[in-house]
Amino acid sequence: MKKKIIKILLVIITVCVIGVCIKVLYIIYSIGANTCADDTVEELVSPDHEMKAVIYCRDCGATTSFSTHVEIIPRSKTFFSSNGHIFVADASRVKAQRLSCGGPKVEALWKDKDTLIIRYDRNSEIHKSLDEFKNVNIIYVAN
Repeated sequence: MKKKIIKILLVIITVCVIGVCIKVLYIIYSIGANTCADDTVEELVSPDHEMKAVIYCRDCGATTSFSTHVEIIPRSKTFFSSNGHIFVADASRVKAQRLSCGGPKVEALWKDKDTLIIRYDRNSEIHKSLDEFKNVNIIYVAN
């Protein structure tokens, strides 16, 4: 009987140790999973002061190229909500003009409160380009 209780306790302790190890590995992975760094290039407030377009470069490490992103978010919100991604470009395989932060050159201009114009280097590789976001029309011009 005593040996059976010891075996049961050893199994319980082993399962607990394995569970703790898995939890620790998950935490370590979660911390290291987001290794990207974002560098704000410009924030442009819409004419009605309700929204803003944020241009930023993203660097996710040595195995990826720098990319340039544009988000449209409410003016009162802090940048990097990631809910307003409208444009993503990189220059990994092509020779595009680059911003000082390393991403391909992108410029934005509010035509009016409902229209944002995005100018980008035609040699950029475009990964995302929405034509409309939250009642804002987006016009793209390749330079």
